[in-house]
Amino acid sequence: ASVSVSKPSIARSPPSGTLGSVTAMRFSIDRRLIDRDLLERGEIAWLNAYHARVLAEIGPLVAEDPDTAHWLRDACAPLS
Repeated sequence: ASVSVSKPSIARSPPSGTLGSVTAMRFSIDRRLIDRDLLERGEIAWLNAYHARVLAEIGPLVAEDPDTAHWLRDACAPLS
C-alpha cells in the first residue's frame, strides 16, 4: 500500500544570513533501516516525535481504509 498526501505550505523567510527549510512531505521512516544501538537518546526522541506527528497528520486521512490505517500505526510506533 502506498499513501501520498500533499498539503500546500507557505515558506517563511529565515532570519537574515541563515538557511531555512520547509517540510514538504510527511512519511514514516522505515524502522528496518534503523540501528537503534547507533542512536543517542535525543535522536530517538526526535524520531518518536516525528512519527507521532506523521500519525497525527496522516492518520485521519487514511482512517477509512483499515489496512492502511493499521500499517501507518505500526510504522509510526515509538522506537523503544
